[in-house]
Amino acid sequence: MKPLLAMLLLLLPGGDREQAMKLYAEGKYQEAAAAFRAALAEQPDDAELQYNLALALWQAGDLPAAEQMAEQYAAHAGTPREDLHYGLLGAVRYDEARALEQQAASAPPPAAQAMPPAPPPDPGPSRRTSSFPPPATT
Repeated sequence: MKPLLAMLLLLLPGGDREQAMKLYAEGKYQEAAAAFRAALAEQPDDAELQYNLALALWQAGDLPAAEQMAEQYAAHAGTPREDLHYGLLGAVRYDEARALEQQAASAPPPAAQAMPPAPPPDPGPSRRTSSFPPPATT
């Protein structure tokens, strides 16, 4: 994913966009997200900025905001790569699932509930004191 962003850095004009790409490449995802937001303020309909902001938010660990931005990117008219949306959304949801799994693994086990006592064993046919139905009389 980083090579794609590096390539875009070379192709795109300067300003907040270039700064955001540089910060992202350095692994400074929160700062990159802020720079992408500033660039989006100037170009609110830029689908690539929306996608890159979603990536930065995801890498920064802000999963709800990343999901929201991925949805905004997908809703953008003429979004060229629907697969990018699904890939990013899958990554966000995967990270959410992993976090929930880790939370569940670290939670204390639920208190054991007392089981009702088992019924007494069936005495079997030879120990029965009565028979049902009663034997037929002839």
